[in-house]
Amino acid sequence: MEQIFGNKEIFAIEIKIVDKIEKSNLRIWINENPLGYFKRNGELIYSIRNLKKLIFNRHGLYENSFDKMSSDEMFKWILGNELLNNSTLESRAEFKRRHKYVVFWGDQLDEFSTICYFKNAIFYWIIYDVKKKKALSFKSKEEDLVPVLEEYISWYENSYGKVKVDYFNLLNKN
Repeated sequence: MEQIFGNKEIFAIEIKIVDKIEKSNLRIWINENPLGYFKRNGELIYSIRNLKKLIFNRHGLYENSFDKMSSDEMFKWILGNELLNNSTLESRAEFKRRHKYVVFWGDQLDEFSTICYFKNAIFYWIIYDVKKKKALSFKSKEEDLVPVLEEYISWYENSYGKVKVDYFNLLNKN
């Protein structure tokens, strides 16, 4: 079964269930640009869980310091690799706080690292293609993106059951 949620020219999620839900291909489309090679199988539940968090938490996905950073600087800052070498409680907490900007789509898109922030009803995407060693930047309007995400989530939950997300912890991660 193959299905597309949204419009590839704006934003879309394309899935193909190979045998069962655990063996699914996933690819996203932003402004006619495909992200994902539609070859690797994985479970869709990871993308569902992360997209629910993205929708719920979008109004907290911005920091004023982003205005002064390039996409590369922002990407490096959000990943926070410099914090990994420091084992203090504060460093671990800051590392975790910064990772609210990371969108994990599932194993199907492991070749991409995806960062997303939200400002003035626009989602800003910085996507690093590991194979091509290249960062891509895109924008998606809230009105174009959220209905597609909600349709995809609704399809999954109607077909396979509700996906739980710990919203209480999201509220406390400023």
